[in-house]
Amino acid sequence: ADQVVRIFGGRGKGVETRLEEDTVRFSLKVSLQYGQPIPAIAEQIQETVARRVEEMTGLRVGSVDVYVQEIQFPQAEGTT
Repeated sequence: ADQVVRIFGGRGKGVETRLEEDTVRFSLKVSLQYGQPIPAIAEQIQETVARRVEEMTGLRVGSVDVYVQEIQFPQAEGTT
């Protein structure tokens, strides 16, 4: 989703995976821009991650939990 500002924790730290036999589960911590439709973006992330992982690995995705850890507000002009 283009509205996702970043995944928390730097390289891979905002993503947790659990493999249980042939099923994988994900927990993602993300930061979104203020004013974005959070439920719709979370659903889009879930669908995209599940589809891509299943296509690339053949594993079944049991869940993709999306946690919004931060909302980023636009900076007012003239502020640093």
